[in-house]
Amino acid sequence: MNKLHNIFLLNPYEIIKYWREFREKLETKNKEEILKEINLFWWKAPIVKFSLDYEKPETWLTPWELIFENQFDDISRAYVMAETLYMLKTNVFEESKINLMVIKDYINEEIKCILVVDNIVLNYEYNNLKNFDEIIQNSHIMIKYEKKQGKWVSV
Repeated sequence: MNKLHNIFLLNPYEIIKYWREFREKLETKNKEEILKEINLFWWKAPIVKFSLDYEKPETWLTPWELIFENQFDDISRAYVMAETLYMLKTNVFEESKINLMVIKDYINEEIKCILVVDNIVLNYEYNNLKNFDEIIQNSHIMIKYEKKQGKWVSV
């Protein structure tokens, strides 16, 4: 595996290869390690203001298409984190406990997309997992998504 600090500086084919190797490496980790590493991995992706429309999950690109564009927003970053979990062969996480949520965060005065897995939040802060119960005290859920029949839908 390439030892580059930020793999998103590579060409898309190399990023996809690295991402596959990253997922394979996760198969031997415990739940907490998996979540921490996924959060850290995707926070290195280049960020833009707008990539995916949070109101239209049916228009979302595949993770591979996003990698080829190499431009992620808050929503696409949370989405590829979730997709990384879904691609793991170990199935250590129940699908019903993997949710994407667009929240209005009153503390930071921003709207953001988070990934909630077994009450643990990814994509809230760089290199840090949070407890959902702590975050929701100062936030409002605007939209919640679940994956049904291979597609993300708002519920």
